[in-house]
Amino acid sequence: MVKSEKDSEQLESMRLDKWLKVARLFKTRTLAATACQSHHVKVNGKKVKPAQMIKIGDTISIQYPSRNRTFDVAALTQRSISATAARELYLEHLPAVTPESQKMFELFLQQEDRRQRERQGKGRPTKKERRELVKIKGK
Repeated sequence: MVKSEKDSEQLESMRLDKWLKVARLFKTRTLAATACQSHHVKVNGKKVKPAQMIKIGDTISIQYPSRNRTFDVAALTQRSISATAARELYLEHLPAVTPESQKMFELFLQQEDRRQRERQGKGRPTKKERRELVKIKGK
């Protein structure tokens, strides 16, 4: 496969909406552009338009419906690449685990455990429960 000069040269800057799509942070370029226009995407702390040119080292913050994510741009590419290669285009800032969030997670696990115990013995037995009954009865 012959690479063109455009593919082999290092990019200095790139459109934000195009990079968000290539990095697979949004499924389509249109969705990335819509998020930028809705002020859900910030570059270096500033609200930007989809045509904003980004460069390596910029910090991008994305406000998704369920959470906020922050990335540092590590590389630029024009072409679509695989999902594993796309993860190399950025470094994600992971939020620190606070004692409050740890406590909330533990409460969630306790509630799930309680729901599982309440489920036992209600309604039609599951396949696992039927196997246990067969072992007990010795059939």
